[in-house]
This record gives sequence, structure tokens and C-alpha cells, in this order.
Amino acid sequence: MQVQSGPGRRIPVQTPLYLKSRFDDILAQYRADNLFSGYRFTCWVVTNSRFSSDSVSYGECAGLKLMSWDYPAGHSLKEIIERENIYPITVLTKITNREKQLLLEKGVVTCAGLLDNLDVLDSFHFTSSKSTALLKELHDIATFPPEY
Repeated sequence: MQVQSGPGRRIPVQTPLYLKSRFDDILAQYRADNLFSGYRFTCWVVTNSRFSSDSVSYGECAGLKLMSWDYPAGHSLKEIIERENIYPITVLTKITNREKQLLLEKGVVTCAGLLDNLDVLDSFHFTSSKSTALLKELHDIATFPPEY
């Protein structure tokens, strides 16, 4: 399920309600078909946006695992990104959105992943100055991560 996002938008309570309902339907069918007997399943709702307070209240009450940009404290996406230094290539300012898209299509998602696989940049035919600026930015992010 995809929800419109934007500055200040929060994931409404309808989203975890819908996902929990779909999860329960699928789980009931698995049980009816005796599939995956002996397994336990948990429904997760993960977003790079933020949950409304109603979403969090419902999710906790319904036994959902929730993760968003700023939830749960200590284990939010923002905190995991900062702690593990797994900044997405979308934070880069020295390449265009089209170049970012091409990197994503090549399976490069994080700045650390790009640093580990710089050969992927060969096909871009960057100028020397652009390559230098990009490498500096990648090393800066690895050393002094950006502020969100």
C-alpha cells in the first residue's frame, strides 16, 4: 500500500489498519491450507515517513512491529542510518537525479556501497573535476555524515 507523502504528512491510522487486515487474511489462508505449520509470523509496517500518533497507538495495540523515520526511539530508520553509516545515494549533491537513478538500477543504494564499487562509475564518463568532487563528497559522508 502506498500513501501520498510530503513535508508534514504522516502515515494515517488507516494504513496499519489495512495492513493488519491483509496480514490476518493471508495468515488465515495459510492456516486453512496447513501451510507453514510451526512457523510464527509478524506483521511489520515500515516507512521512511512518519506515523501519526493514532497509527502508533493502533499498531502497538494490534501487535504490529512499526518502524518509521523517527519511530521507535533508538531503532528508527534515521538512527539506524546514522549508527550504521548507511546513507542512501540520494543524499549526494554532486550527481544528478538521473545519475542516482542509474546507480539504483545497477544495484547501488548506499554511499558505502558506491565507495566499495567505484568501478560502476566508469560508464558515466564524468569529467575529472566531477569525479574528484563526487569522491570527496563520498569520503566526507563516510567521515562526517550529513545532518537530516
